[in-house]
Amino acid sequence: MAPRLYRALVFALYQLSIVVAIALLPVALVTSRVGLPLPIGRFVARLGSAYENVADGADARGPGDRRDPTDAA
Repeated sequence: MAPRLYRALVFALYQLSIVVAIALLPVALVTSRVGLPLPIGRFVARLGSAYENVADGADARGPGDRRDPTDAA
């Protein structure tokens, strides 16, 4: 249950970061014209890669497989 909750939390943070990035786009454009770029793209990219890492590793056995991963079948 904990990996599923963690994956959902990381996914929610990733989605929230996309919304924040879209909302801050006008601010980012103005600040980049002044010479002060905001690292919003890096923030979204990091959360995206974190979610991909969690999603790839969490369901390696599949959703219906309840066997112990240490079992050598």
